[in-house]
Amino acid sequence: MDHVDGTVSSYLAMKASLTNLTNRPSKVWTAASLDALRQNLRHTAEDVLGLTHGSSHEDAELFDGMALEYQWIRCAEEMGMHSHSWWHLFFVISGEVRIRLEGGNERLLQSGDVAFVPPGALHGFRNDDPSIDVVMYSLTNKAELARIGQFGTVVPIAVE
Repeated sequence: MDHVDGTVSSYLAMKASLTNLTNRPSKVWTAASLDALRQNLRHTAEDVLGLTHGSSHEDAELFDGMALEYQWIRCAEEMGMHSHSWWHLFFVISGEVRIRLEGGNERLLQSGDVAFVPPGALHGFRNDDPSIDVVMYSLTNKAELARIGQFGTVVPIAVE
């Protein structure tokens, strides 16, 4: 992509804004092990793996209020339009995927692209490639919503 739709700030400004981070153990997920899991898992409507730092459901919170997911859209498939109460920050790792947004907006995302989808916003994906799965990471605030009991509540937003 040759343009930026969001804003950026310096690393020092971002670093200075981080507060209240809890101590978590270091963890490494290798691309090879994640790819092997993706290749061997039964195909489901939600092809997502939660990356956790332990073995209980509370361990999905990698740092305060946020969870990280490994997600893919299989070749020549799509994820229909949907919305939910959490936001997503999608990082495309490999492949190309069309993200569909409210109002008929559609953008092609390629490896290295990042997309933010706010809570309540309709979104979906389409992988037009007949031979390559699209692989993404998704950072979400699901952990925070679960903590405050708002996990299933869709918050509608106005899109301009």
